[in-house]
Parts: sequence; C-alpha cells; structure tokens
Amino acid sequence: MNPPKHVKLVQRWLARCAIGAALVLPLGLATPVADAQARWVVKLGTAAFAQAPIAELLAKLGVVLETEHPGRFLVKQLVDGALTRERAGLARVATGEAHGYAATFDELVAALPDAAALNAPFAFDNERDADAVLRTTGGAAIGDALATLGLRLVTIAPCEARVLFSRTRALQKPADASGLSVARGANPAYAGLAGALSMTQIDAGQKADVRDATLTQLAAEGTLLDGGHLTLTDHALECGVLVVSQRWIDGLPEQMQKTLSKLSRELDGSEATKAQRAARAAILERAKAAGIEITTLSAKERQAFVAATREARTQLNGEPGSLARKLALAAQAK
Repeated sequence: MNPPKHVKLVQRWLARCAIGAALVLPLGLATPVADAQARWVVKLGTAAFAQAPIAELLAKLGVVLETEHPGRFLVKQLVDGALTRERAGLARVATGEAHGYAATFDELVAALPDAAALNAPFAFDNERDADAVLRTTGGAAIGDALATLGLRLVTIAPCEARVLFSRTRALQKPADASGLSVARGANPAYAGLAGALSMTQIDAGQKADVRDATLTQLAAEGTLLDGGHLTLTDHALECGVLVVSQRWIDGLPEQMQKTLSKLSRELDGSEATKAQRAARAAILERAKAAGIEITTLSAKERQAFVAATREARTQLNGEPGSLARKLALAAQAK
C-alpha cells in the first residue's frame, strides 16, 4: 500500500535534509583538522626519568617553543627511554624523526667516541672546573662535532662527578684500590682508570668490590643503603647534551628558526646545574644517615691519584685536531 501524498512529501524533505547534512558536516569538521595540520608536532625525548635535572631542562625547551609561538607547536615529552626503544635517540633526532633529545654522557660517547676524552680520569679537579670548560672551548668542540651528525647543540646538560663506592674500605690512595674488582665499562675511560689503579675488571652481572659511578646512579640502584665506603674521588665528569634536529629546523618557517637559534641563550643549563648540585647534597645526606662512611680526598691524596692516572689520560688524547685532542687541551687549560 502506497503512503499518502503528504507522507511522501515529508519523506522526500527528510531525505534532502540527510543529504545536505552529509555534505555540510565534513566541511564543518575540516576547520579543526586544518588547524591541527598547521601545528608542528615536536617529539622531545630522554633516557632520564622525568624528575631528573636533564629531563627538566628538556621540558623547558618545550615551554619556550609553546610560549614563543602559542598554538603552533604540539609538544610531546617522551622520558624514561620511551624514544629509544627502537634505536638510539640521537640517531632518531639526526634524521628528523624526533626533534629534540637530552642525551646522557654514555649516549654522547656512543655517537661520538672521541667524547670519551671528557671522562679521562682526574682531568678536572671538580665539577665547577669542568662546567666552566664545557661552557666555552670544550662545549664549542662538542657542538662542532655534533653538527657533522646533523645535530645542533642547544646546551651542555649538568655535569656530575663519578665517585668510587667500595664494600670493603675507603679508597684514599691508589694502592687501596689495587686488586679490587670493578665492573667493565664500554667507555675506554673507565678501563683506563681500572688499569691505572690495578683493579680487576669483571663482566656485568657479577658482584664487584668497587662501583665506579655517579651519585645519582648509586642512589637509583639503592647501593647507598647497603653499607660501605663512599670515597668522593670526583675522578671523572659525566656531562650530557641537549640537542635539536638540524633537518627539522631547516623545514620550519623563518620566524620559528629564529626562536630555535636563541635556545642556547634561554636554556644555558645554569638552573639544571644548580638542581644537580642540590641533588648531590641530598644524596650525601641520605647516604650518611644510612651509615655509609663518606671520605673526601685531601689535596695531597688527590695529587697521588692524578699522578697514578697520568698515562690513562694521555691514552685518551687522540690525534691532533680531533675532538678528543680538543677536549684534552680544554681540560688542561682550565
């Protein structure tokens, strides 16, 4: 049975409305999509945990971008190694697949093996000396080397001293370390120290007598809660880098490129360095409360270590004109 004429008219009217809506709705939805496409997604990553000074420095990079160009950058922070599960973070930034990265010292050395010279044993007297060198000639040399990989150095991330933690005794003179075992490290500077102090290197997974690490690493592992002797040798410095992708920068509008060219002034790392030093003080307080014996080397004791490791430093000097040689010369000129 055919519907009455007035019902047919209503049906045709509803059909036209449905067709009209189908045509109009996609056009209405296209505006926010177009807006989203006008924004630049920025992937910033680090292997450090979110509260680490180096990760907080990276977060500030995102804040600068969002502040200078409201609504134009969509920043994604990928901490705790989320960006490195497929391959090295610096390699992903070099290709422009990711846009910024705060690399640890070991990651820097993996990308630039000559950077191991920065970790030469007893090349610096303290963190402040190293920090001063790395904000001038040393940092410039690292920046030039990173540029050859397609990475633009924004700033040197906070430097942290490596110390020696022993389960048996304080290590106040080179002979105290002789014969003790220490974990084998990929960085040649670690092997140089072990050889100079006549320590036995053992593979990862075995329990070593001595742990050669930063205070942050020792605290994260819970090592400082088990009792033992912490000698503040401050024998080597680990400094990370904050970099951005040159390929990414080259593809941005000119005004945004200008913003990125100013990042080194806005993110000089000074606040992150203060945070790193405050963290050091807090870790030492917790270690002391846990019954760890803490020993600081006197000037004379330190000089004995400097003399004992002289050859180990020389082996990391590198060829004339190399990054290793430039870093060695910068350390000597401190």
